[in-house]
Amino acid sequence: MFLPSQVENPLDTVNGKLIIPDPKGIKHINSKFEHLNQRLDQLEVDLIINRYQEKQQYLHQLNSIQCSIQKLEQIQSLKIASKIDPFKSMQNLEHIYGQLIITLIVASFGLASLFFLFGGNRQTCFKKSQQPAPIISRIS
Repeated sequence: MFLPSQVENPLDTVNGKLIIPDPKGIKHINSKFEHLNQRLDQLEVDLIINRYQEKQQYLHQLNSIQCSIQKLEQIQSLKIASKIDPFKSMQNLEHIYGQLIITLIVASFGLASLFFLFGGNRQTCFKKSQQPAPIISRIS
């Protein structure tokens, strides 16, 4: 960038009036004005280029933010879709609960039958082992 402190030879002024040290100074002043105009034009071009680059960076950042927002919206829509399908999850839970209840009923029936089967055998075995002793004392 061009700063006022970088001017090579500032023009001499007294009370706001330009002082020309020699008669060829007008050509010298004209060349300085041309040089300053060229510098001004170059600064304007640099400023336009910088603004263009800043706009490009801004647009790039804006595009990346839009892509991020789209990804977040997709994730959010997937989460909402999974929350919207409670009917499917309820059907799955009902199916699992149904299977669990059927399994419990079958297991209870099986355990009850085993209990009666082995419990009944135990009583018959117990009765067989406790046969009454023959009464011999009566006969004699």
